[in-house]
Amino acid sequence: MTKLSFRLFPLTLVFGLFCATGAAGQEPMSSPTPVPPPTPVIEQSLRVPPVAFDFRHEPKHLPPLGRVGVDMEQQRPLSLREALTAALENNKDIEVARQNVKIAEFDLQGSRGAYDPRLSSASYFERI
Repeated sequence: MTKLSFRLFPLTLVFGLFCATGAAGQEPMSSPTPVPPPTPVIEQSLRVPPVAFDFRHEPKHLPPLGRVGVDMEQQRPLSLREALTAALENNKDIEVARQNVKIAEFDLQGSRGAYDPRLSSASYFERI
């Protein structure tokens, strides 16, 4: 049995190399690409003016540049610290984060039993 396998091994090796070189020598088949239809040529001799011939522009007044709800006569100076404090107090995302911390603290107290009822009793007897 081993003599037969020693004879077949070189034959199998030569056959495998022959198949590999034959497969590597082939060129891949390319699919034909479709040719787009020719685009029609549009004649550019007809020119349209950018505006109508009898167009008259009516000037419109612009709205005032002042801010709504802001009185420009009653301004007060604001320091950087005051501006940062006001921004942090008025930031809704930070307020939501503060409320989430409070909710988590209440949940922690509730899990420890802070809101459970406490019952106590005492008995007393006296004979006269």
